[in-house]
Amino acid sequence: MSAYFYDRVKQRFDYRQLTLAALALWTAEFTVAAVADSRLVAAVPVVLFGLGQGLAFPTVLLWVEELAPDDRKGQYSSYVAMFGYVGQFLSPVVLSPVAGAFEVHAVFATAAAFTGISAVAVGAARLYPVDERA
Repeated sequence: MSAYFYDRVKQRFDYRQLTLAALALWTAEFTVAAVADSRLVAAVPVVLFGLGQGLAFPTVLLWVEELAPDDRKGQYSSYVAMFGYVGQFLSPVVLSPVAGAFEVHAVFATAAAFTGISAVAVGAARLYPVDERA
C-alpha cells in the first residue's frame, strides 16, 4: 500500500514541489510558534512540524538516492543523516544568542524567516531552473 501511495505521489509531484511544501509547513509552524500564547495554539506548530518532517525526510532521501551514483547511494544517504544531526547540534548554538537577547519567541521568528527564505529559494529554483548543460 505505501509503495503504491509514494509511487502515486511521485507521479503527481516532483521533489522540489514536495520540498517546497515541507518548507511552507515549517514556515507556518515556526510563525505560529513565534506568536503562540496558549497551550492550544502551541499544539498547532507540533502538528505542522510533524507534517513537514513526514514530507521532507523521505523526499530528500529519495531525491539524493536518485541523483547519487549506484555505487555511492548508501554513502550519500549517510550524508543526509549526518547533516541532519549537524543541524540539530548547531541550531541551539546558533540560536542561543537570539533567545538570550530577546526570548524564545524570537527564536521561532528567526526560524520562520530562515525557512521562508529557503522556501522562496526552492520555489525560484523551480520556476527558473539552472541549465546543467551550460
